[in-house]
Order: sequence, then structure tokens, then C-alpha cells
Amino acid sequence: MNHIRKILIPIALGLCAAGIAIFTITLSVYGFDFRKISNASYVSDTVNLKDSFHNIDIDVSTSDVIFEKSNANECRVEYTVDSKEEVKINVTDDTLVIKIDDERQWFNFFDFHFSTEKVTVYLPENQYEKLAIKCATGDITLSKDFTFSEATVKSHVGNIDLLSAVTGRVELESDTGDIEVDTLDCNSFYSKSSTGNITLSNVICKSEMRIEQATGDIRLERSDAASIYIKNHTGDIRGSLLSGKDFHAESSIGDVDVPHDSTGGICELSTDVGDISITVE
Repeated sequence: MNHIRKILIPIALGLCAAGIAIFTITLSVYGFDFRKISNASYVSDTVNLKDSFHNIDIDVSTSDVIFEKSNANECRVEYTVDSKEEVKINVTDDTLVIKIDDERQWFNFFDFHFSTEKVTVYLPENQYEKLAIKCATGDITLSKDFTFSEATVKSHVGNIDLLSAVTGRVELESDTGDIEVDTLDCNSFYSKSSTGNITLSNVICKSEMRIEQATGDIRLERSDAASIYIKNHTGDIRGSLLSGKDFHAESSIGDVDVPHDSTGGICELSTDVGDISITVE
């Protein structure tokens, strides 16, 4: 058995080296432009929508989602997606609906994909009601030009960047990816992530802030809420609040440094493995 293993290991290493060499030579022939060796085909299009709406519902499979301000009086949606995906864009019941279904068979997922699938939504108004985004694989970016009454954003694999204002409830979920929120004044905030960092900067909640994290660091910068509940399994909890709290902080493996309890609202912080460090400005 050892004799056979000694023969097979060099052969396997040689085949790997040959494969890498062939791949490198192929790339050099195409000027190291990965897109030229991609066997996936893409389609790009623009959809102009004249009907007005107050709600937005987006469900995509493998696309980045970006919101930008429109320089016209109507909504425009630009997209680049795999040609095997089905795109549906319309306004129904006062709601802009964008749905991209993945029609590919299982063997199509072995194609070489080197282009970024993207959906860019250009909105004419500054204020909208309910926002719902669900994305399987892709980053979600909401610019600071817009205000929503409610926002629910979920991504399985991808980052979430929220710069838009939300007056009511905010719910952000990501299985694998970072969550970043900047300058937000909302009623309540809920965030959940399995793997990735969560960063809140200048986030103020009138009622409750609740954050759940499995693996990654949680950071609050000049943020606050009437009550705060943060639970982490593996990662640090750090940052600064704007008002005193009744602190209850616990780390199974790590240091804990929080201000002395005050008459403010409750602030429960816990992590299994990691440090907890909070200051009050």
C-alpha cells in the first residue's frame, strides 16, 4: 500500500501542476482577462417604468442590488444577469416588483462566471413606504438619497450597506457577509448574521435595538437605543453609546469593560468567546 501511495502522490502532484500551467498559459493568451474565458452568457437591459409606486419588493438570486437617485421623473431599472435567468419587472398594487428566477439546471453551475450580475434601481422620489429585498448571492447597497418607513433586507451570501433613512422598523439578515449601517434614526432595529462583522455608526433607535451574531465582531459607533440586546458567540462587542444604560455584560472567554450601571435603559451584552468594551460619550 505504501509503495502504491508513493507512486500515486507524485502523479497527482504532476497533474495538478500541469493543470495550473495550462490555465496560466490560457490566461496569458487572453491577456489575463478572466471574462474572455468565461463560458457563461449574460444579458443586459433597461426597463423604464412610468407607473408610480410607494413600496418596493425585490427577490433576486445571484445579483448585486444597488439603489441610486434618478435624474428623471420616472423609475429606471438596469440589469445584467445570466441569460438563463428569468427577469420580471413591473408595478403591481402600488409596489415595484423585481424578481429574477434562476432557471439554470444543476450542471450549469459549473460554468465559469467572471462577470458581476447586477441590478441597479434608479428611483425618482426621495420617500417610499415598505422596502423588502431578498438576495441569495450578492451585495446590497442602499444610498443615502432615500427614506423608507420600513425596511427588511436579507442576503444569504453578500454584504449589506444601509445608508438610506428608515423611520420605522429595520430588519437586516445575512448568513455570510458584513452588515454596515450609517446615520440611521429609526423606531426599532434588528440584525442577525451567521458569519461576518456588524458595524453601526450613528444609529439611533427610539425603542429597541437587537443584534444576534454567530461569528464576527460587532461595533457600535455613537449609537443608542432605549433598550439594547446584543448576543454574540465568537467575536468582540465594542463601541460607544450616547447615554448611560443599566449594563449587564458577560463573556465566557474574554475581558469585559463597560461603564458602571446608571438609570438608563437596559443594555444586555454577551459573547461566548471575545471581549466586550463599551463607553458612553
